[in-house]
Amino acid sequence: MSKDILLVFGMQNDYVKKDEIVSRIIDKIKYYSENDKPYYLIQNNCYSSNFCQIHSDGWQFIDEIKKYVNKDNVIKIFDSNANLYWNELSINASDTIDICGFYTDRGIVGNALVLKAKNIWTRIKIDVDCCYGTSPEYSDSALDVLESNGIEVNYVRRDSEDEF
Repeated sequence: MSKDILLVFGMQNDYVKKDEIVSRIIDKIKYYSENDKPYYLIQNNCYSSNFCQIHSDGWQFIDEIKKYVNKDNVIKIFDSNANLYWNELSINASDTIDICGFYTDRGIVGNALVLKAKNIWTRIKIDVDCCYGTSPEYSDSALDVLESNGIEVNYVRRDSEDEF
């Protein structure tokens, strides 16, 4: 049986810089939650800087999504070891992976490509309305890379949450 799986990247205090997409991401999480669809919140840890240091305030999820966090839906990723963590997620070729969050040109592009390489026939889509990069140019470049690797990039702005 196929399923839709939502992966939400970077909803941590150090990442969230664009408040206007936070409400769209929360709407998407809420939709998955209310419809009993699996969703995972990706919690990144960086070893090399003061950014997202484990257990720091910047590493914590933003307050707006804490009610959607539980022990079964958090995937902790530590920088370049990301490919090791995707083995824990049960994905079938008939599934659809829906990706959104922060930063398109860093964690999202790298992890989406790893997921595609591990699940070549699985439909993977990026929701541009719910993504933000370190800059518009870098984000656009990352989206081009994703699209050229067989990952769907949704450029259409939705008018309602029913269209997730």
